Amino acid sequence: MVAFATMLRRLRVKNFKLLRDVEITFEPDAPTVLIGPNASGQSTVLEVIDFLSRCASDGLAKAVVAHGGMQELKTAGADGPVEIETEWCVEDVKSHIDATGTLDLAWSFTFDATRRGAVRVERETLRGPRGSLIEETADGRLVHDERDASARPGNVRSDGDLAFNSMIDEERFPKLNFMRLFVQLSSVIGALSTVPAWARLNSDGRSSPRDSLILSSESQVGREGSGLANALYNLQNDHDDAWKTLLRAFQAEFPFARKLLFPPDPGGSRIGIAYEDSRFGGARVLSFVRLAPA
Repeated sequence: MVAFATMLRRLRVKNFKLLRDVEITFEPDAPTVLIGPNASGQSTVLEVIDFLSRCASDGLAKAVVAHGGMQELKTAGADGPVEIETEWCVEDVKSHIDATGTLDLAWSFTFDATRRGAVRVERETLRGPRGSLIEETADGRLVHDERDASARPGNVRSDGDLAFNSMIDEERFPKLNFMRLFVQLSSVIGALSTVPAWARLNSDGRSSPRDSLILSSESQVGREGSGLANALYNLQNDHDDAWKTLLRAFQAEFPFARKLLFPPDPGGSRIGIAYEDSRFGGARVLSFVRLAPA
């Protein structure tokens, strides 16, 4: 069993939409607030995190498509490739990969479109406590065997693949596979009112995590916030202690909310999310009600 707490410590992005060259350092045990005028790139920082998560789960090519393709994703007029650098600190690692209980990983890559329009990884690096795990050579990207230093390295054969999408042997490449897990879990849940196109689900057209849902056994919130009503409903019914903890935290932030409810959608066959508002005599406020434009 592996238990860990991970944190993104540093993010540098170059030539990704509005982010021509931006570096952000995330302080431990402190929230990060992005402040700036409209269209200055705050949402694009979140989009980068979503993009990385999609790279880990779906692969680089599909992540690029989900974010509009290279023509949309790359900064207009940029000469060089898209560059993304990340540094991660992982604590409480209960695993054979690190005896100290702390694991620091630095992962970066650059990519661009070929003349035929395909996505190509131009460079990728991964550094761990004992040095580089990915080496760029004339034969391509080589991934060193962490179990046996004398073993032949793995070769990322496709220019369109990131290393962790190609080298999936957890015994030979444990840190690389941990990197994929960390990145995949760093998903972005859109705002409860509207979400940008890159965060929407393509399957059913829902535009917000607060939308009503057909009742099902979903126990987790999806990467874009999908299934929120079902996940909360099942938490309330099946995990009483966790539900009480969540409710206390919710009421600490919103003291006027007496309780969370899951009323049926007025359209039928679906449930939504509501709360009783003590400021209005306990009136039920539905999350899925949309106001008509003035």
